[in-house]
Amino acid sequence: DGETGSVTTYPREDAEAPRNEQWDSVLERFGLDPESYMVDGPVRHSAWDVPGHGIQHAHKARIVERPERRFDIEDLLDAVYADPDYPDNPRSGWRTIMLSDTHIGKSLEDGGGTDIIISRWKNSVDRALEDGPFEGINLVFGGDLIEGYVSQHGKNIGGCDLTLTEQIRVASHMVSDTIQQCLGAAEEVVVAAVPGNHGESTRVANVSMTDSHDLQIVNNVQQALELARLDDRVSFYYPEPNTGDVTYTAGDLTYTVVHGHRFSGGPVNGAEKWWSGQITNDRPPASSDVLLFGHFHGMRAWSYTARRWIMCAPALETESRWFANSTGATGNPGVLIFDDVDGKPANISIV
Repeated sequence: DGETGSVTTYPREDAEAPRNEQWDSVLERFGLDPESYMVDGPVRHSAWDVPGHGIQHAHKARIVERPERRFDIEDLLDAVYADPDYPDNPRSGWRTIMLSDTHIGKSLEDGGGTDIIISRWKNSVDRALEDGPFEGINLVFGGDLIEGYVSQHGKNIGGCDLTLTEQIRVASHMVSDTIQQCLGAAEEVVVAAVPGNHGESTRVANVSMTDSHDLQIVNNVQQALELARLDDRVSFYYPEPNTGDVTYTAGDLTYTVVHGHRFSGGPVNGAEKWWSGQITNDRPPASSDVLLFGHFHGMRAWSYTARRWIMCAPALETESRWFANSTGATGNPGVLIFDDVDGKPANISIV
């Protein structure tokens, strides 16, 4: 119908559904250009007995118009920088803004769309700062800033709308713009970054946890600010080598940040088990008041003990199409924000 349709293979002896490249020839038989159309969603299998020829098979698949996966990078970067208009009424205290699982480079067909993610990122940061200025901002980058090339043993490369170098470039500009906006809305800015699983540099060999594009992106911005002598009101915190988490103090609260792929047992039980282990063994996270993590693409917040809080940040992508097809799971995209009020998290929300 111009937007969706279906195609069916000719009878075949093979019961397995065609691979991606084999669907191209099926589309061509129907006069459809594989560069413009693609198979999407589940494939229906039919089988019947043909006397003298055995069991024959056919596969029917839904097709959609292939989304645009390439962008003019300069146009994307032009959309990054804007002059936000913040009110003049001063606001006391500290605000935490946590961006995690932004997945720059994930294509629209895989649940992202870099142009959509950039727009959400900018709109969320604008909303997080609109009731400033603040005494200080705790800006947290919780990992998976880019889609990367390592997920699913590299199979996700076909679902990227930017090359790896373009992903790093765009994410670096987004981080730079976000830090500059925060500096315009607060007297002091603290930046923390941790490595996620999509930001890993390789999975071919075991490398340090800190060998990460997620850390590289934020550190590149830090170096640029230092060279421009614009770093006098901003501090940066990263994990120690071979460590995936970082603990630091901003305002009246001490935070531990980690990406949730370090957990075993899911977002709730996994986070509590991981933190209790850190506390029991008197590791640095034992001193923190708030545990922040990403990876699970859905916002969660709860009081773990009388003084300790645990929060999971949402993602910016619409969904992980692969994970949604496997489990049905979806999330509410956005950025996690909350305030430090009398030494406790308050006004917790997604923007």
